[in-house]
Amino acid sequence: MKTLWLLVLSFPLFFSAQTEEDLYTELKLNLPKTKNTAKEVRVEPDEIYLDKKICFILNLNDVDNEGEKKQTEYGLVPYFYEIKSLKGELLFFGVAKKDEAGNWKGIVDFNIIGKKAYRNPKVTGATRLMENLVANNVFNKDCSVNLDNLKQFYEKSNQTR
Repeated sequence: MKTLWLLVLSFPLFFSAQTEEDLYTELKLNLPKTKNTAKEVRVEPDEIYLDKKICFILNLNDVDNEGEKKQTEYGLVPYFYEIKSLKGELLFFGVAKKDEAGNWKGIVDFNIIGKKAYRNPKVTGATRLMENLVANNVFNKDCSVNLDNLKQFYEKSNQTR
């Protein structure tokens, strides 16, 4: 009886312990893969690693510390980020803000290919962007970008239209 009681009490904990991280699924676009395609990504506060090698600089700007917001071409936002090459070239610029329902929404400029205003509910920040790009074979092990796959990723999954 004691075991049953413990089981009943712990049952809700199992379901409440699920986080957004647990429920996250990547975009699956079936883009071409090569032997040089990077397989894993790790996003740190200032750097992004591909296959355990530092490849990109990450500038996170959380301006919402005291209710502040930054003016961008997408309006006032509490959070924005830049992903740059190790040489300092801006590859991606993204903003994140909450909609009227309180859900986070992201908008990304793909500067490296001259594309703007990318939106997809699975891409709400720098970490989700990088996870989805790696999952869709956009980066190579040498930190270079597969531009063909990046363009296909943009075209196939952009929901701005």
